[in-house]
Amino acid sequence: MVMQDQAEALTKNKQGKLAIDTEIESTPPQLSFSTWRVNDYDLAIQHNEAVRLACEHIGVTRSRADGYFDGTLGRRLVKIVPFNHPLTPLDLEDLMQELKRRPEEERDITLVSLGVELKARSAIEEHNRNRPINKVHLIELRTDPKYGGFFKHEPLTVNIDSNYDGEVFKVALSDTPTRKQDLVVGSYELPAPPAGATVAVKVIDMLGEEAVVTQSI
Repeated sequence: MVMQDQAEALTKNKQGKLAIDTEIESTPPQLSFSTWRVNDYDLAIQHNEAVRLACEHIGVTRSRADGYFDGTLGRRLVKIVPFNHPLTPLDLEDLMQELKRRPEEERDITLVSLGVELKARSAIEEHNRNRPINKVHLIELRTDPKYGGFFKHEPLTVNIDSNYDGEVFKVALSDTPTRKQDLVVGSYELPAPPAGATVAVKVIDMLGEEAVVTQSI
């Protein structure tokens, strides 16, 4: 019984110490770092826009009447794989099922993707060895020697309104890099606004997309 009482006391002491150790004041949210992702397009949602941009980048002739293929590149049919995942064997199986529904189709196929699974690449090689028609060609938009560079990191413009009224954005400071390879500074000094003012920071990308962050002081 004595040993059991000692064990219970020891357990209580450990639990009590743990509770005390974890009661640490956290940093106020307004003093913590914030990470903002500007113009990080959700290509799964905006697939139609992604297809349009990819076709313009590669030079694909769009085919609105085709329910599966997105257009043609020379004599080849073109299929844009959704950009929310790399090309997978399931995408290739989907293509093969579509070709079975078109037994008269003899043109080669160009698949456009962001990344390729190793199994998918092997499956393409095997397919091309075994079929005299409908050979599959791949454009991987991150690494392709000719069509790579689909994604470009362009500089952003940062505008600051130190006394934002919620309606009209009055620029008190604007930071725009003079060269494409430059970056915005990210640290600015402005005269102190009146108490209770709202500071607004607007970030604009090369396509005109905006993100506005406000903070009352």
